[in-house]
Amino acid sequence: MPEAWDEEHDIVVVGFGAAGVSAGIAGMKAGADTVVLEVAPKELRGGNSGVCGGGWICPTDVQGYADFLYRLNLQRDDKQELLEFSQTLSGMVDWIEELGIDYMDTKRAGFNFYPKEFQAMADADGNQAMGGKYFYEPMAEIYEGMGGTVLYETRGRELVQNPQTKEVLGVRAEKADGSSIFIKARKGVVLACGGYE
Repeated sequence: MPEAWDEEHDIVVVGFGAAGVSAGIAGMKAGADTVVLEVAPKELRGGNSGVCGGGWICPTDVQGYADFLYRLNLQRDDKQELLEFSQTLSGMVDWIEELGIDYMDTKRAGFNFYPKEFQAMADADGNQAMGGKYFYEPMAEIYEGMGGTVLYETRGRELVQNPQTKEVLGVRAEKADGSSIFIKARKGVVLACGGYE
C-alpha cells in the first residue's frame, strides 16, 4: 500500500490495444473518469491490435458460434459462458457503427469483418498489408477525443490490494525513467495488457 496515491481515477485500464481502448471508450461513455496505462510511446501504440490483420469476430449464428468454440476448446469450457460470450460478440457491428468506424463485411465464414481501408492495402507487388491500424487508430482517436487520458510509456507493474480483504484498490505503474507512480482506481481496474500469442 502506498503512503499516498499520485493520481486517482474511477477506472484504470492497463494496456491500450483494442481491448484497452474499448474499455476506455466504455468507461468514458458511462461517465467515468478513465485513464489508460500504455507501455509504448504514442507513435507505437496499439500493441498487437495495431499490427494485426484488423479483423474481428461478429457471429451471425450465436448458438452455432458458441458450439464451434466448445468443440474448438475440446469441450472443456462452460457452455453457458460461451453462449454469453458469443451473444456479446454478435453486437460488435452495432457498436462499431455507433462509434462511426467504417468497415467492410467480407461475409467469409459468416463472422469476419475488416476496416474499409483494408481493401486498398496491397503493396506494389500485390502483397496484402496488415490492417489493424485502420481499425485501431480511429478507436484511439475516439477515446482521446472523448477526453480520455492515456499515460504513454507507463507500464502497469502490479495491482495494489487491500492487505486484509485483497480488494484491488489501484495500480503501481512504472514510468520510462524507472520511477513508480501509484494510481488509485475508485471503481475498478481493467487488465487489457496481453495478446493471445
